[in-house]
Amino acid sequence: NLGTAGGANCFFEAALEALGNIDIWVNNAGVDILTGEGAKLSYEEKLEALIAVDLRASMLLARRAGAAMKKRGGGVILNMGWDQAAVGMEGESGELFGAIKGGVMAFTRSLALSLAPEVRVNCLAPGWIRTSWGAEAPAEWPERVLTEVPLERWGTPEDLADTALLLISDAASSISAQVLNIHGGAGSCAIRAPAAPHADLPLPAHAPHPPPHTRPPRPLPDHPPPRRAIVPPTPVTPHLPHPPAPPPPASDHAHPHTQLH
Repeated sequence: NLGTAGGANCFFEAALEALGNIDIWVNNAGVDILTGEGAKLSYEEKLEALIAVDLRASMLLARRAGAAMKKRGGGVILNMGWDQAAVGMEGESGELFGAIKGGVMAFTRSLALSLAPEVRVNCLAPGWIRTSWGAEAPAEWPERVLTEVPLERWGTPEDLADTALLLISDAASSISAQVLNIHGGAGSCAIRAPAAPHADLPLPAHAPHPPPHTRPPRPLPDHPPPRRAIVPPTPVTPHLPHPPAPPPPASDHAHPHTQLH
């Protein structure tokens, strides 16, 4: 049971005993609060479950795996975040996952600094992934995916697996302390203009401004603003020190006290 500190430690010990050495650790366990019995939990119960498994267990297991890797001289850790945690999403699930996954993402960056240079630590931040929830979601959710994702498709578990394989490989040997979004470009642009520049295409309801090709020119003011007078700068004369006083002119008569007799 990863929901308890003891269960997380037992899981790590079992993995270490079975594998001998741990070179790669992926924290992919998480609580399902969207389907099944988990969806029936109260807000407080969902929060406690997410804190216990998604946050606390990820932190404890990553630290234990990281300590073993650092002692051996190398390894890679991957945590699981969420792309919306960085920008926010409305609703109960957005609040819960945003807080928990935001913590995982921040922890990833700090752990990477603690374990460097021997161990690399990164975080995957998936977006709209077609899991069992996505396959059964109401019609408005697939429509939202097509609206928010420039690639106009759901992500798949295979997309995440392929990205994980890249990050644990030597091809990513210089990548650490990063949160990598796998979301089809969602959030990269606030307004998606029509594909072809035709003014008769309807604009999206959320677009606050028309696209550039249909935007009317900005009207000129009735009176141009007054021009400011250009005043040349006052020349500054540098302050030079006074030259030393010239020596007194030589006298034909010696000082009376120095006359020779």
